[in-house]
Amino acid sequence: MKTDKDGYTESVWEIDPEMDERTYHASEEISNSQLSILKKSPLHLKTYLEAAEPPTPAMVLGSQVHTCVLEHDRWLTDVVKGPEGDRRLKKTKQAWAELEEEGWKPESIIAPAVYDQIMAMRESVLSNPIACQLLLPEYGAVTEASMFWSDEKTGVRCRGRIDSIPAKDLEYGSVLADLKTTRDCTEFSRSSYQFSYHRQAAFYLSGYARGELSPWEIERTAFAIVAVEKTPPYALAIYQMNDEALDLGNSEIDELLAIYKHCQDTDQWPGYDQGIQELSLPNWAFYR
Repeated sequence: MKTDKDGYTESVWEIDPEMDERTYHASEEISNSQLSILKKSPLHLKTYLEAAEPPTPAMVLGSQVHTCVLEHDRWLTDVVKGPEGDRRLKKTKQAWAELEEEGWKPESIIAPAVYDQIMAMRESVLSNPIACQLLLPEYGAVTEASMFWSDEKTGVRCRGRIDSIPAKDLEYGSVLADLKTTRDCTEFSRSSYQFSYHRQAAFYLSGYARGELSPWEIERTAFAIVAVEKTPPYALAIYQMNDEALDLGNSEIDELLAIYKHCQDTDQWPGYDQGIQELSLPNWAFYR
């Protein structure tokens, strides 16, 4: 896909279902997660781009669940369940050491409790027929597809890694789908705003629509999220982002990409307002 040291070809829209995750994350185009950092301040984004922070345990778990559900064959070959028992005990230490001697990297050896947790979350997805159609390659879904496009208003190059493009001939063929882990599905509306899932939905739908004719030859007009809880009973819920949420997401995208374009053009990456600001307290503090 790359043509020279300056980046990608001049084509407006590209999609690559075969691109590995590491290559995708090394790409220079801006992603939705980076827009979240930019929303804090351009300086925070610049700092992140120069030295990205390591993923949190929650991010690692989410990534492992994604691989287990969306790319199960790769999951079975890329990771191994660690030995049972207290790792402080000599016998257990030796069992872990033997796995490393066999060639398993430490990050590929999953603690037994975590391994069982991930598999239980996958079983929850498998138990729901709609979730299966939305997410699983066995039902014709194209998973983990890397997408690149130029924003129509600013020309900024963008990227997104779509969890699933369901088969066009199924009931949900006009949908892009995403898998999320969550603490509590009953609070997922709050989580969606906190983690900007509404903006991700709008970002991916608008990016996908930039293709004049996608490889799957069908318009995608809706964004569905399969949310599975991280604790027993690993309950699952499926949501579709409504028009109001998508409209808010699109307005945020327009604002943030305009800021990003200005920062690129001027090479100025400001932080917080440098003047004195009025400080109040949260509204709830006055009602205690």
